[in-house]
Amino acid sequence: MTSTSPLIIACQWISRLAWLNLIWAILVVCGAGLFGIAPASIVICTLLRRFLNGNKVRMSDAWSEYKSVFLRASQLFMVVCLPLFSVTWYLHWMVLNGSNIGSVVSLAFVPVLAIASAWLFCCIINMSIYRTESIKDDLRNGLSLLFTEKKLVMICIAVLLCLLGLALTIPVLALIFGLTPLFTCAVAWLWHNKEELNTLEM
Repeated sequence: MTSTSPLIIACQWISRLAWLNLIWAILVVCGAGLFGIAPASIVICTLLRRFLNGNKVRMSDAWSEYKSVFLRASQLFMVVCLPLFSVTWYLHWMVLNGSNIGSVVSLAFVPVLAIASAWLFCCIINMSIYRTESIKDDLRNGLSLLFTEKKLVMICIAVLLCLLGLALTIPVLALIFGLTPLFTCAVAWLWHNKEELNTLEM
């Protein structure tokens, strides 16, 4: 067997995803939980693209990237993540403790929350690729990706549902790999379809 064996490549990527999930968890903790989710996710997407381009990745690279994107990611958190989490929590409370009418109205907002979550995901993917001058540009780029790459969004939704099913049936695997398969799917799709990402300066 050679280094290009499909089995070896598969094992390499399995170990990479587990390692990246560990890095993601560490960075989330460094960002005090919720505040660390966006920057940690951006870092993981950046490292995935480095792997796809054949570059080596070290923990020091992850930490340097984390520090460089933390401010931008914090702005994204304040503009999108915080309102999204707050509304989701409130709707969850309404469904459990509200009246029947309140529960129906709350459920009517589920599609809006789903679209907002997809927009947030697209913003994170784009922020791992491009450096912009303001958070407005990041939000605009995320919205553009959401509407121009509909097939990618649908594939990612399918992957997310599979990951949720895996978490319910085999929690250990979900704990080991987390959301890294979802990020890998999105980054690999764009890397394959946009030649500029193969040579874009890291």
